[in-house]
Amino acid sequence: MEEKSSANEIYDAMVIPRGSKIRVPEGVPLVLDVKGDVIFQESQSDFGEINTHFGSILIDRDVSIYSRSFSTKKMLIVQGTLTGDKVIARNLTGDEGHIRARAIRSRSIEMRHSRLESHSVEANELKIVGGTVEVGSVNAERVVLKEGVQGTIIISSVKEWHVDPDCRIKGCFESDIELLGYLAKYWRRILNQKALYQIEKMRKPESPPFFTPSLPHKEPFLPAEKEEGELTARDEEPAVEPEELPSLKAALSILESEYPEVRSAPPIVRFVLQSLQNGDLSQLKQIYSKWGEIIEKGERDFSPRTKKAFFIIKSIIARNLEE
Repeated sequence: MEEKSSANEIYDAMVIPRGSKIRVPEGVPLVLDVKGDVIFQESQSDFGEINTHFGSILIDRDVSIYSRSFSTKKMLIVQGTLTGDKVIARNLTGDEGHIRARAIRSRSIEMRHSRLESHSVEANELKIVGGTVEVGSVNAERVVLKEGVQGTIIISSVKEWHVDPDCRIKGCFESDIELLGYLAKYWRRILNQKALYQIEKMRKPESPPFFTPSLPHKEPFLPAEKEEGELTARDEEPAVEPEELPSLKAALSILESEYPEVRSAPPIVRFVLQSLQNGDLSQLKQIYSKWGEIIEKGERDFSPRTKKAFFIIKSIIARNLEE
């Protein structure tokens, strides 16, 4: 692979062949800054930056690359695994690969039977063919979902959607205010009246999520016959005494045994597990207040032991709120 710059200069490709390792002292991030193409045929880590000015970046199959940031003015092709905080590329392609990045910015993103995980994605066009997606927010001119894509896009600002009927995408709220308003409708006891008033004032008129087959607009937390403000028998049950509550340690022990590799857990389970490991009850409350609907739906696919752990956590949070 060779590339020409605007000045007609030719730059050779840099190849990291199989069996080779780039090593630096522990704690010292390595910056890889080249002119032409970069081809990774062996897994590497501890990079601070990987930049190419006039070339492209290719991560080969069965190769894992970690860098805090990736930057190329041409193509970034991932056939293996990319992990980092920031990705900037003119064109980003996942070819049966796995991309995990906190923030992604690209003119065109195409994922083919791959897995995409990101807090935020910004692109002119996002095209996902098969595979899975777990994204916090998408800002795009055009989104194309084909061949049974599954996963979650929590918040989306998209002008044009093209979605095959066999795709199963949860969420797709137009803003965080819409999301909070939707959740507040079912979890009113979590937010005080002033917060509820501000949400209702700021949100748009009632509008369901884009993909109703995956996230129905019916009230999932309330029985159909219950009127707003009416207490159910469950609401009227006496509070459980502290000594009767199972501990967070029990929930942590269950989840750690179910997911010895945290990265293998579903995203929402990872967030909960990390909060448990940190002993952070306030963070657990925030997770349940913001993503209660997603947790509720995700529990359908949990194993019995994972469901038990989440039941313990919900019991403790409910007790804490009543106090």
